[in-house]
Amino acid sequence: MKPTMKPYYLHLFVCTDPKPGGCGERGGEEVRKRLKEELDARGIGMEVRVSRCGSIGLCKFGPAMVAYPEGAWYVHVQPGDIPEIVEQHVIHGRPVERLLVHSLQTSHKLPVEV
Repeated sequence: MKPTMKPYYLHLFVCTDPKPGGCGERGGEEVRKRLKEELDARGIGMEVRVSRCGSIGLCKFGPAMVAYPEGAWYVHVQPGDIPEIVEQHVIHGRPVERLLVHSLQTSHKLPVEV
């Protein structure tokens, strides 16, 4: 019998990099746990994959998180932001603008494919 992988409609990668100054030190693991709790509480925990990841290059703006397939990069994510992220992004497909990363060279937000 061939093993099959469960398809998820959304993948959320939360940086939990343990290095000094990394997202792990800034609360990345707490954000990841809160995200899973919120998704489970809303009954959609099995439809959204939440994964730890190493540095995505934004640890000084951490905790950082990336949502795929949209490619939304979130920074300064706090546990209190999780209900809004789940409601707006996960359920309604609208990125939370105030947490989106800005280009490091300009004040423009990085594009998000929706």
